[in-house]
Amino acid sequence: NSMPWLMAFVFLFALRVHRRRYRRLEQILIGSAAVMTIATVPISGRTYYLWLLHDFSYNGQIALAVGVTALITVLAWRTHRFATWLLTIALWINIGLGVNDMLVKVDYTYLDYEGLYLMPFGAAFLFVSLATGAVQRFLATLNEVEGLNRTLEQRVEDKASELEATYKRLSRAQTERAAADERARLMREMHDGLGASLVTSLKMVERGKLGSDQIAEVLRECIDDLRLIIDSLEA
Repeated sequence: NSMPWLMAFVFLFALRVHRRRYRRLEQILIGSAAVMTIATVPISGRTYYLWLLHDFSYNGQIALAVGVTALITVLAWRTHRFATWLLTIALWINIGLGVNDMLVKVDYTYLDYEGLYLMPFGAAFLFVSLATGAVQRFLATLNEVEGLNRTLEQRVEDKASELEATYKRLSRAQTERAAADERARLMREMHDGLGASLVTSLKMVERGKLGSDQIAEVLRECIDDLRLIIDSLEA
């Protein structure tokens, strides 16, 4: 009565392992599990019909399992991963064990009705394959995360180096701009101060209003101003 649901969830998980979504197939799996569960609910007074329904349920489950497992086998052949092949082999083993249990149940002459049901042993192998796939997927994800972390760290280092280089360029540009502004200011001061003093002194000399001592004093002041400007430019 509950076996269809176990089979449906196992196949849905197997399809998720392959990262495939077949919506119509998923609807068939869930719908058939619901129909078989309702049809095989044990109700007193219909024992004979229950036996027929059980046989139909077993046959339907095996047919559906063979079809879905064939699809999963094709997907495993395309991916060529160990975990998917292990899961596929486990599904085929469980189908074979399910056929054995069905033959035991319907009391075939060459099988003892009291014979051993083997699907519980197949479920153990199926669990191992599912666990192996989950562990492999976890390790692959962990390696991928570590790779992403290394890539991120490298990108952060590269960006930090780029920012440092940009900061140095900006700092150098600001220094050069400040020096250029200072030179421009000094040139203006030279033009407005030293130049004006020389022009004024020249006119006064031409007019004979300055003596030699006064001219010498003006020239000394101009030389002092010129030295200050040169020293500022060198700094």
